Amino acid sequence: MYFCRSVKTRIGLTKLKNKIMKKYRDMPIRVKLPALIGIAGITVFVVVSMLLLVPLRTLFFRNASEIARLTALEAGKQLAQRINSQASVVRAFSGAVELLIKTDIVPTERKREWMLAEIEYMISQSEQLSNLWVVFEPNALDGLDEYFEGRTDMGSNSKGVFVPWIVDGKFIVAEDDYKEPYYKIPQETLREAISEPYWENVDSKKVHMFSISRPIVIDGKFYGVAGTDFYIDELNEMIKALNLNNEGKLKTNQGTVVVFHDYSMLGQQAKDITEEILEKLADGELFDRIYKIDGKKIYKVFVPIQLGEDTAPWFYVVDISARDVYAKANRMIAYLLVVCTIGGIMIAFSGCRLLRPMLCDVSDVSNIVKKLSQGRITDLQITSGQNNDEFGKMKTDLNSLLESLKRAADFALRISEGKFDTELNLMSDADIVGTSLLEMRQSLKNEMKKMIYWYEFMLDSFTDTAISVTDKDQNITFVNKKACEIIGKNRDKIIGMNCNDVWGIDICTDEYGEIKFFKRGDKNNLFYIGSEIYTATASHLKDASGNDMGHVKIISNITGSQQKAEYNRREVAKLADNILKLSKGDVNINFSIEPPNEYTSEEFENFCIIASHLEKIRKEISWIMNL
Repeated sequence: MYFCRSVKTRIGLTKLKNKIMKKYRDMPIRVKLPALIGIAGITVFVVVSMLLLVPLRTLFFRNASEIARLTALEAGKQLAQRINSQASVVRAFSGAVELLIKTDIVPTERKREWMLAEIEYMISQSEQLSNLWVVFEPNALDGLDEYFEGRTDMGSNSKGVFVPWIVDGKFIVAEDDYKEPYYKIPQETLREAISEPYWENVDSKKVHMFSISRPIVIDGKFYGVAGTDFYIDELNEMIKALNLNNEGKLKTNQGTVVVFHDYSMLGQQAKDITEEILEKLADGELFDRIYKIDGKKIYKVFVPIQLGEDTAPWFYVVDISARDVYAKANRMIAYLLVVCTIGGIMIAFSGCRLLRPMLCDVSDVSNIVKKLSQGRITDLQITSGQNNDEFGKMKTDLNSLLESLKRAADFALRISEGKFDTELNLMSDADIVGTSLLEMRQSLKNEMKKMIYWYEFMLDSFTDTAISVTDKDQNITFVNKKACEIIGKNRDKIIGMNCNDVWGIDICTDEYGEIKFFKRGDKNNLFYIGSEIYTATASHLKDASGNDMGHVKIISNITGSQQKAEYNRREVAKLADNILKLSKGDVNINFSIEPPNEYTSEEFENFCIIASHLEKIRKEISWIMNL
């Protein structure tokens, strides 16, 4: 069963591969080549990215750990500077208190007043100090507790004990602080102490803080405690800009969290503190490493901070999730992959841009050959090859061939239209097609000359009839010999002139292309040229398809017939008048006959004979009338 499925899978994959390869083989080269370049580019970039993955992860972890150490060192330095600067004020203040207790210069009843003034002075002289306090044992300062009972204005509580606390410019008096760690530890150890974090009501607000307190001891006797408080909020804000991922913590050497943005952890021992970490903390030296806590890898760096006179340093700790560190490396790999993809695409695009001229030349050559095989010459437009390689030269040569074929086709078309003066430039001395076309043109010209000669000869044989042929634009295209005689110019000068300029009569067309006397409905048109009288007829000249090509005008000289007719009319009229007179018996008739011209000599002779006969008749009538 498994074997059958395996065979079917292989067969299916083979078919898919063959289908893909067929698609690939059928791709145009302008798509295939850029695709191959793009795939190769992407592949190279991906391989390079994978090779860079491990070094990048190591580099990012090294950089992140270095940043964490520097952050921890800087934050620890600032915390130590802030805390120790206030601790030094406390030390100076406790020294001043000891001097004030021992001195006799200040009256006993004014020592509390002087003490309050000293506190305010200390606060005013320090930019970072916001509060300062002192707690005395009962009657330890001046023995006047009973006298100052309830005198809060003098820093005394209801029992008269001097316990002033000046914070942010406000005066507060505590009732009983003897049980608090910041009092008991210095009292018991007679040494400066830093308390664990605790909550305190300040101006009706609950504030999280810790304190540095210093015992007031004179000649081995404990008098009280002087100290200052540190607000967790202020310290968090101070180091917030340096916290990496907001995970910086200030811890004691026992792992208790003192400063951290999560207040629920303040005063608590951190959950991630192990015995190994506690041992390292006890050594009081900087250390860092990756710890596996709750199934997660956490990079931790511990920077020791020496605060006050405490011999055991506290630590500023920065935690960074190894996953976050590697996430940056992974993001960089993702960016690299994206860049690789974009790079591959850009390579494909650049390759396409670089190869485009060649690929366009290949595609154009293919299309040109296809169209040439179909005889499609006139609709082909070929640009010159953009490259000087084989494809570019091939395209340039094809372009020259196409231009030559177009010229040859245009030459043949013009020859077919009778334009035998059309020139054709040969591609080379071996241009058989061009040479054959030129020989064909010469043969046609010779035959045409023969035909024209015979046609001219036949039309020139009409010695009494002028023939004028015009095109559609009324330009003279032919006149016979008789027309040239009438016009008085050679044929070569007449051909090409406009009909109206040659004849200037109604046989020419008007502005609408119609022959003027046709438009009037006349079939013939009489006109004069000098003393000569002519008649003209015209007809449309059409091609084999019935399209109007121009007009044929036939012009005849009818001067002789017209003058004979006029001569006969006049003489007949005189003859009729003479006959009428004779019929009335009037023998005084006019026998004069109009002298003949070149056209009426025959008619003159005829009328002379008639006149002689009429004279005989007149004589006979006169004889009869005289009887």
